[in-house]
Amino acid sequence: MKGIAFIIGSEILDGKTLDTDSIYLYKFCQKFAIEIEKKLILKDEEKIIINSVNKEINDFDFFFFIGGLGPTFDDLTLDSVTKYFDLPIQYDKDQIDKIKKFLSSRNIFDKNLINLNLKQARYIGKPLRNIKGMALGSYFKIDFNKNIKHFFLLPGPKFEFESMLDEEVSEILKLISKNNNYYYQKDIYVYNIAESSLNNLLNSIGFKTLYGIYAKEHLKVLTFQSKNLNQINQDLSKILSYENLLGYYLKDFNADFIFNKSNIDKMEFLTDLSLIITDPIEFKDIFFNFIKYKGLRFSAAESCSGGLLSQLITSIPHASNNFLGSVVCYSPFSKEKLLKVQRNIIDKFGTVSPEITEILAKNSLKLFNSDFAISITGFAGPDGGTDLFPIGTCFIGISKINKDDAKARSYSKVYRCNFKGNRTTIQNLSVIFSMFLAIYNLYD
Repeated sequence: MKGIAFIIGSEILDGKTLDTDSIYLYKFCQKFAIEIEKKLILKDEEKIIINSVNKEINDFDFFFFIGGLGPTFDDLTLDSVTKYFDLPIQYDKDQIDKIKKFLSSRNIFDKNLINLNLKQARYIGKPLRNIKGMALGSYFKIDFNKNIKHFFLLPGPKFEFESMLDEEVSEILKLISKNNNYYYQKDIYVYNIAESSLNNLLNSIGFKTLYGIYAKEHLKVLTFQSKNLNQINQDLSKILSYENLLGYYLKDFNADFIFNKSNIDKMEFLTDLSLIITDPIEFKDIFFNFIKYKGLRFSAAESCSGGLLSQLITSIPHASNNFLGSVVCYSPFSKEKLLKVQRNIIDKFGTVSPEITEILAKNSLKLFNSDFAISITGFAGPDGGTDLFPIGTCFIGISKINKDDAKARSYSKVYRCNFKGNRTTIQNLSVIFSMFLAIYNLYD
């Protein structure tokens, strides 16, 4: 079955707003064997919307209109569709009451404003409830040249759109497909492997349900899809058995992080070999939820990552409860003056070395009086590096208080990573691996 998305909004066409809804729609529709083959971004003009529907109506089975259902003068989606198909507009009484109650709570009693907002209580065919906002959606179907065509009018705001798909549209599509075409889908993140290398690895393993690979700079997204959920899980089990895997976090398989201790304890990791796999969750959230659960406070000393770890953590609300602070010690001067690394040691070992990385982690632990500390040094490129430590070499230090020690002394470990990629990729991987290794060293 084929689908098309009409993204309605002049603000999207001229770049003021980015369209993310169609990406969510694409993956959502795959579960119901609907392939979104085309996306059109349209101005808020009735003539353009009508002409676009007229041009595409022969070629698709499902039509998704996103946006243009609000109360303002340029919200024309419902009126345009109604005009083209000559369908009656209806008002939903419950939605009228909801809108009036909301406006009253805001002390808005102007009749013109109320009437404008009541546009959002209109629908065609069947109303689709909006639990996150005010604008109703609509669903209707028509017989066009002896072919059934399905139409969905959906709000544009992200949370309203996604909620309406998940709560309302999914139930309709299940009935349409009679559950015969429902596809299960599972995404996983794979870290530290190039796309071509991952493709070779996947071919060597062999999968029945692998649907696609999407490459980002520092991670790859694998999508598995099948009518049979057990087949997806069988395929996932294959990749989780990969001999060089460092660890994985997949809640469908285990509530905890699973580590390959023998691989991690080698203390050296290579791009294309040393992999980490997780659910499609940002790694910072996995890491922070873990230390929050453990009730730990940490600090950091960042050199080649330039504060990226700190930036990620401080994007999380209330991070200060568990993150005490960081020193971005990018230069030899800052390492010496702020984290008290002796100059003769810097001269002896160089700023990128396991020795300096260990000292940075230990001194960060002392400076902030934290439960554990992370340090990151390395050559992210495009210049720098040595024969011994070429570009892509990063050292990650983990220092923590040994609570089994009566004197509460600290102990530290330093890991070497040999990453490949551009500067941004290497910096991102250094931070991902620092969080992963911290979790590993803090696991009981």
